[in-house]
Amino acid sequence: MLAGGHYLLIAKGNQPTLHRRLKALPWREAILNDRTDETGHGRREIRRMKICTVRPGLPFPHAAQAIQVKRGRTDHRTGKTRPWASA
Repeated sequence: MLAGGHYLLIAKGNQPTLHRRLKALPWREAILNDRTDETGHGRREIRRMKICTVRPGLPFPHAAQAIQVKRGRTDHRTGKTRPWASA
């Protein structure tokens, strides 16, 4: 039996129910915990991270928090900007 362990699991697109439940969390009200702005390899990339307390009903009964990481990227050569996407 493991005691005091912490786990970080990634919810991928092949888990539609879990994805839907995580998306329904109050992310707009969640505080921005971290933001990075990096330039390199001909592009600028911005990443931001929010943490939210989970609601009951996730398929992980002891889950306490969910982390959302989003990123946006601009190519300096073409000027094209990729919209914000979850990572």
